Amino acid sequence: MMDRLFRSPLTKSNRSTGSPWTESKIKSARADRSPLPERCNSQGALSPSRREHCVRSIRVPCQNAGKAAQEAPIPLSARTTSTSQVSNQGNPRALSWQESFHSRMSEAANRIEVLSATIQRRNSKEIIEGWCERLRIDDCRQKLREYVATPHGMMVFTMAALSVLLLLCLLPLCVHLVQGGDSDTSVGAMSNAGSVPNNGGLRRGPQLTGQASKFWLMCPSVAHCGERGLQHWQTSPQVLAKHVATDLASLPGLPETAYGPVYTHWKHSPPQFRGAIVHLSDIAVFMSQLLSSDPFGTGDMVPWMDFGGDGEGKVAVVTQRQLAFLVANILMGNSISTEKGDGLSAALRRCSAKTPAPSSFVFSLLSFLAVLSQELAPRQQGASLVAATPKALDKTAWKGVWKNNSLAKLVAPTLCVDGFGAQHCGLADFMSGGTPFQAMTDIAGAFVGGGAELCQVANSQDESAVQFYSEALAFAFFVGGSGMLPVPWTLLGARRYLRDFGGESSNGPPFFASCGKIRGTDWLNEDIHRFTVNATVYSRELTLHASAFVAVASACSGCIAGATCSHGDLLNHNCNAQRQHLDEDVARWLQAYDPSMYNPVVEAAFRQSIRRIGTGPWGAGVWWGDSQLYFLTVWLATSLLSGGPTTLDYYVYDHFCENPSNQCFVLGDRGCSECVAKGQLGIGVDASRCGRGSLLDMVNRFAGKSPRFLYESLAAIGAPPSQVFDLLLQEQNNGNSMIIMK
Repeated sequence: MMDRLFRSPLTKSNRSTGSPWTESKIKSARADRSPLPERCNSQGALSPSRREHCVRSIRVPCQNAGKAAQEAPIPLSARTTSTSQVSNQGNPRALSWQESFHSRMSEAANRIEVLSATIQRRNSKEIIEGWCERLRIDDCRQKLREYVATPHGMMVFTMAALSVLLLLCLLPLCVHLVQGGDSDTSVGAMSNAGSVPNNGGLRRGPQLTGQASKFWLMCPSVAHCGERGLQHWQTSPQVLAKHVATDLASLPGLPETAYGPVYTHWKHSPPQFRGAIVHLSDIAVFMSQLLSSDPFGTGDMVPWMDFGGDGEGKVAVVTQRQLAFLVANILMGNSISTEKGDGLSAALRRCSAKTPAPSSFVFSLLSFLAVLSQELAPRQQGASLVAATPKALDKTAWKGVWKNNSLAKLVAPTLCVDGFGAQHCGLADFMSGGTPFQAMTDIAGAFVGGGAELCQVANSQDESAVQFYSEALAFAFFVGGSGMLPVPWTLLGARRYLRDFGGESSNGPPFFASCGKIRGTDWLNEDIHRFTVNATVYSRELTLHASAFVAVASACSGCIAGATCSHGDLLNHNCNAQRQHLDEDVARWLQAYDPSMYNPVVEAAFRQSIRRIGTGPWGAGVWWGDSQLYFLTVWLATSLLSGGPTTLDYYVYDHFCENPSNQCFVLGDRGCSECVAKGQLGIGVDASRCGRGSLLDMVNRFAGKSPRFLYESLAAIGAPPSQVFDLLLQEQNNGNSMIIMK
């Protein structure tokens, strides 16, 4: 190639006279791979006319002097050679022919590159043109236009377009169903009074947002939010992770008397969850992962605050994984290093010391871990949980709402009458926690968990609720010493982890007068809901389950009555003291359910998470209140909430687990006697006290009226023996009003 480029055809076989390079010398130099210089003229150019011979191989680095070197002589002092050449100032011709040669070499290389690029472009163009010719794109396009112009083509095109539009419409529904959604989204279903509209960011499925980081928040008061509040663990969780028994045969946080029966039962009859059997070994693996994962990102320290101490507007925000981490530590015998310790450890010691040792609290905590072991992927934080206490109670300040002339009219509540064959509202039992955005009202006393002390299922709703809502039990960790969570107290995002918890009870099997029952087999709640909602906490968007646990206490009618009324009078609404605390009860309900009563950092989350309130005979349980008056009280108080439209879902039972059959009185002549006959079983409720008016009559009378009209009517109510509903009906000219059932 180089011969063809740099050697003239005329010099192929002849050499100039006097050349020092004979054929033998050239061959010898080539054998040694030495550079061969070329003879050039005085201008630094090759001279083919003088029959000069050119060098065929140069193996030294070169420098192209460029065109300027050919146009003007280069001073001898400015000329350089390659590092393998020796400068010779006495022979300018030796430098001249080398620079010219290097220039021609560079020029030839550039030409080769240009030629190669040109060939590549030509080849690419030919290839593209060839493919276009083969595919006949233009011809196909023209034929398609002609076909669409025909009637048959137009019909096919129209059907294809409609199919695409239908697919686009069905795609969101398909995605919703794949994530586990409910396909019943028809107009009829959405307009049903008992249905739950899918709005406000509600999602169903395992996808959770906003949980990538190890976010947590502690607010010991309204004025002190975001402070770290860390406490040392007595033992490093990383160390405990290595000591979790493979089959969970022992738990250092529980004595054998408390844990042994549960271990034996679980081992021989492990429960199922969504088709998979959950063994104790699965929980052991999950606990080991939790203890070694540092979900708070705080090492051997843990965030902590005391809900039971002084201060109002307290908040504790943790994720499901973080709460499970706390439970795993406590079950392994770990605790915080403060002098008082934590409330969950105290509860385990307190319950284990009872004789015989109850098992409900052990089943509750292990079931919580069992469900999350199946739901959470390794290191997945899960949904957030927001626990909060409201500001201090003011029994009269709420009356300032009457200054607001724009108060909404009373909206008819959803009435869920159950237990004796009457029409039902279509919603799940409020205690089951299965309705999205519905808060479960815990009919509480002074503390969450009541007299059972967080230990076992009992014959009152509040004592049993914490056993089925395991997260509420686990949050006892955030109480100092042997205390319990105060009331009112709210847990946004709480779910029910065990089955068989509802308002309807029985004296005999299966409940034996208890409020709920832990099954002997398959006790995990496989229907646990997966509805989630985005909520704002501390200017941060978190994912919460669309549910809540709200513990709120009414006034104690039996305590107020004291010795002035017999127990029989309290059961049958024949005690005037039951009608003397309307203002206090409205204030208590507003304190627990009004978003403005909580710390501003969670106020938005409260509004976004709670849009329905589910309750049974609040106030008329074992504190022996008047169920007729309390129905109207909660309806009035719910209408005064500042969080926007909130639906009241009121549930009626013939045998509620507290004060059974007393709630039958709200049915009046529309079923009270039948309800008492079916539900009371000699408890002491007298059917002759049923009266005429029903809650349906009350809804028909007051719906659409102002809340103040209802309040003034209740404040002026007379004393027994007449029932509250009958006294209110006397204000009407005609008591046979239209019935409204939602």
